[in-house]
Formats: sequence, structure tokens, C-alpha cells
Amino acid sequence: MADRDAISEAAAQNNSFIKQAATTVTKPLRAALGMAANQQAQAAMLGSFVSNTDLAPPQLANNVIRDDQGRGMRDANGRLAMNNSQMAIDKMQFQPPGGTPQTVEGWVLPPQPGQPTVVFFGGSNFDRADPGYEKAIQQMAEDAKERGMGFAAFDYPEGVNEEMAHQFVDQVQNHLAQDLGISLDQQAYSGYSQGSHLATFAAANNPDAAGLHITSGFSSARMAQKEGIDKAMGPLASLVEKRQLTETWDNIPLAVDITQRVAGQPVDAKMPISATYDTQEDFGNDNNRHMTPLIDTFRAEGGSVSVQTSSGVDHLDMLDSGAHQTGMRQFMNDTQAYAQNENRQVIGTGTGLVAGDDNAQQAVATPKTSVRDMLRGAADRVSNAASNLKATITDKVDQVKLERLEKQLEKRQNHQAKLDSQLQAMGDLDPRQTRDARLAELQKQYDPTKLGSKQQIDIANEIDEIKAANKLEDRIAKNAAKVDKLGDKVKAQDDKIKLRADRRNAAQNQQQSANVSVG
Repeated sequence: MADRDAISEAAAQNNSFIKQAATTVTKPLRAALGMAANQQAQAAMLGSFVSNTDLAPPQLANNVIRDDQGRGMRDANGRLAMNNSQMAIDKMQFQPPGGTPQTVEGWVLPPQPGQPTVVFFGGSNFDRADPGYEKAIQQMAEDAKERGMGFAAFDYPEGVNEEMAHQFVDQVQNHLAQDLGISLDQQAYSGYSQGSHLATFAAANNPDAAGLHITSGFSSARMAQKEGIDKAMGPLASLVEKRQLTETWDNIPLAVDITQRVAGQPVDAKMPISATYDTQEDFGNDNNRHMTPLIDTFRAEGGSVSVQTSSGVDHLDMLDSGAHQTGMRQFMNDTQAYAQNENRQVIGTGTGLVAGDDNAQQAVATPKTSVRDMLRGAADRVSNAASNLKATITDKVDQVKLERLEKQLEKRQNHQAKLDSQLQAMGDLDPRQTRDARLAELQKQYDPTKLGSKQQIDIANEIDEIKAANKLEDRIAKNAAKVDKLGDKVKAQDDKIKLRADRRNAAQNQQQSANVSVG
């Protein structure tokens, strides 16, 4: 019995020694494998980028501008409005944290006044010079152009990692807002594959984002990377733990932030979110853990996600798929409708701040309280703070509406002055009734078979002059009616803001009087 116990104890000691030795031996191996995996991940996720230089954009077809319902829009003269805009080369200075500034180039299609812009982020192999990407960008830009919307796509900086990618997105948002006049509330974001993380970060970073669309994205790049390692290394994959992988590119926390924000928006004015993927690709399979958790997160708290799927389309071909094109067109329609929705809440970060700025966070942060504070009677303070925040947001929304109406009125007034100048340039005109009678007489006389050539030309010229004068007067009258209508809207909106301010001041004065009386 004693011999058996001694043998067991010796065996236990040997096993302990073996485990300790194995751990000692594998620690350097684990570290080396983890470092190699991270280096491979950085190369595979966003690679080594070199921004293109003066790369000419593809030519876009000119088309009729259509609204979100597909109906052709008309100009002030009642004619179908044509969009002749083209993408142009745009360059921005990217300042990486603690690094040397880089010039990053991209293509930008300017939006029509009051229309949103879709900002596209490509995948880990993104290259605007690549024929596949160029074709996809041209298609998306033409779809945006047809709606009067803008479109933008920029190269990635050199040596980009996850932290730098977030800085890059932040600076792209500010560049568009401050340098190109595309305000934050008119920016919508779309991302393909690895670019889905940048698009999701952009939508989370901008509380006034106009929309988010993801094509063949993922929930967590680290999860996808670990599954790839498990598949490639087999039993040896256990030597690399997921915690060793530093490139997370996790979309779930960002999606949670977006979902919570959208849940607080009006029922009839919620930021559109959509996704497109193939049910057979690695990032789209319904049975894996890549795309499904992300969509489920967006659908939490009653959220809505518009989803388009294909079957059997390779991941690298998704941008050329019918599912992607259908999904993007619907996303653009939804974004356009949302951007113009009068019930939409705009925080008002405008062109000066993005959500990543500490000042912006302080300005819009929802008051938080702990259970202990609530038990101490802090509920009233929280309720008051929430009411004040709501009032502040309402004031900003109304002020933005007023400024927008004032700009529209100014534009109409300038147009009216231009039309009046054109009418004055025609000289002294007979009254409209006299001109109409003369026009009828000339039209009876105009007969090429009976009149000489010189007479035909004179009569035709006089007919054209009368018609031009009549048409110009009609345009002036029509525009004057619009000026009057806009003037009434401006006055009503201004009165609304003043009335709310007067009521608030009266309530404050009443409260102060009550406090004095109690004191």
C-alpha cells in the first residue's frame, strides 16, 4: 500500500513537472505566434496603402434628378431638372496621432442644395484604381447623382491600424463639413467588408448621421481572425488565444450606441440602417457568428434594419451584385427621405464638431444617475435635466429650421431681383392685354406660303419677343408668390421661437417670484 502511494505521489510530481515544463516552453511560442498573428491581421485587414495621386474619376451620366419616390423633379421653369455634376479629385491633409501628416486623395460628387451625401469606405483591398472598385464607385455615384445626392470615397492613409482608422474617419467627417460644406447632418455612411467598421464608427461618431449601410460586413474582425487561425492551424490553434489578438475592429459596441440613439428618435423619423450580404460567404452565412449578431444588435429595442441578401455570390464580387445595388438604391431613397423629414431631430453639431469631440459629448450627453442617487431623491433632478435637454434640442431644431427657411427666402428674393432685371432690360412693354391681342394678330398673319422671307423673319421675331415677355412675367408672378409664402413661413417660425422663449422666461420669472415669496 505504501509503495502504491509513493508511486502515485511520484507520478503526480512528474505530471506537475511536465505541465510546468510545457508551459515554460510554450510561453515564447505563444507570444511569437500571437505577434505573428497580429502582424498578419494588420496586413490582411487594411494592408499597406499608398494614396493615389491625381487619379481621374470616372465620368458619370447626366440624368434627371428624382426624388425618393423616383419622380422627376422640376426646376423653377417647370422643366425636368437635370444634374450635370461630375465627381472631382479632392485632397485632404490627414494628421495621424503623433505621426507625420499625409495627403489623402479621394473623389467627391457635390450634392444638390439640401441633399445628403453618401460617404463610402472600401474593404481591406480598397484601391480606386482597381477596375472593380472603380465600376462600383461609378455605379453608386450615378445612383446618388440621379437623386441629387452627393457621394464621396477616399483612399486610406499609409500604415493604418484600428486607432488610426478611427482618427481618419473623424478627420474625413470634419473635412467634408468644414472644407466642402457638407454638414454632419447631411452625411450618410456606407462600408464594404472591412470598411463596414469605419462606416459603423462614423455613424456612431456623428450623432446627426443621415444613415448607415453595410455590405458584407462583420460583427468582430478579431472573432473572424481567430476562426481563420483555428481552421488553418488545427490542434495547434490553441497556442494562440483570442485575447492575444489586438486588432479587434469590433462593431457590436458601436452598434449598441447607434441603436440606443435611434431608439430615442421620433417614431416617424428614425435614421435608416440597412445591410446587404450573401448567405454563402464567410461574412454572411446565417449559421455563423459574423453578420447575424450585428443585425440582431441593430434590431434590439425595436430597431429596424432593411436587409438584402444574395446566394452564391463571392465576397469579392458583392459590390457588383444585384443585392448590393438594390440595397444601396433603397438606402439612398431612405436617407434622402430621412434627411428631409421635418420631424427629424438634429442635435446641431453642424460643421464645427463631431461626436468624438469632448465639447460635443458634453453638449448632448443624456444625464445619467446611479441607483444610490435615485434613492437619495435625485429623480427630480434627473427629470429636470432631461426636460432641459429636450427643450435645448427642440430650440436647436427650430433654429435650424428658421435658418434654412431664411436661406430659401434669400435665394428666392435674389432670383426675383434677377428676373425683374431681365424684364427691365426688355424696355417699355405694352400692357399684357395689348400684347396678347398683337400676338393673336401676328399668329394669323404668319404664313410661310404667302409672306416673303423678310416678313416671315420679322413676324417670327416679334412673336418670340412677345412670348418671351409673357413667359418672364409669368415666372415673376410665380416666384413672387413663392417669396410671399416663404416670408409667411419665416415669420411663423420666428414667432414660434419667440413665443417659446417668452413662455420660458415667464415661467422662470414666476418660479423666481415663488422662491422669493417662500424665502
